[in-house]
Amino acid sequence: MRLTIWSATVTACLTLTAMPAWPGEQLTPLMLARQADAAAVVEVRFRAGAPEILVERWLLGGPVQADATWIGVCLPGAALLRDWRGRYPGFRQSQRLWRQALADKGYRSVIVLRQRSEGLRPWCETESLLGEHWLSHPQHEDWQVRFDAGLAQRPAADPTPRRP
Repeated sequence: MRLTIWSATVTACLTLTAMPAWPGEQLTPLMLARQADAAAVVEVRFRAGAPEILVERWLLGGPVQADATWIGVCLPGAALLRDWRGRYPGFRQSQRLWRQALADKGYRSVIVLRQRSEGLRPWCETESLLGEHWLSHPQHEDWQVRFDAGLAQRPAADPTPRRP
């Protein structure tokens, strides 16, 4: 009997450690807009070596020079999109976006930035996988309306700089 309880405990512990970490929060367009230090419409172009990021226009803050360090979960490059295609097959609508971005060698997106010690950095959570902030997403227009409403609800600029 003791061996059975011990076996069950060990099995449960091994199962829990093999499970992926609990995903982060899913931020709404309103949350993103209200907490952003800057936001821009960007074009990501997949190039040999590092992807290229071009800022089309600033929606809040700026101008800041975009660079390849912005590539990551919030603004995925080709390698991450290929990884997501295999890792997240259940994201059917996102799969179409990722596949199209890979075929087109890029995409356009709204990027939200927050001030950190190293400067403005992309900020997102699990909503990034949905791709609603991509201009090619079928529901992007609705997302943009909610995001713009959040920007409009922001209080007037505080003259004191925000700490990272």
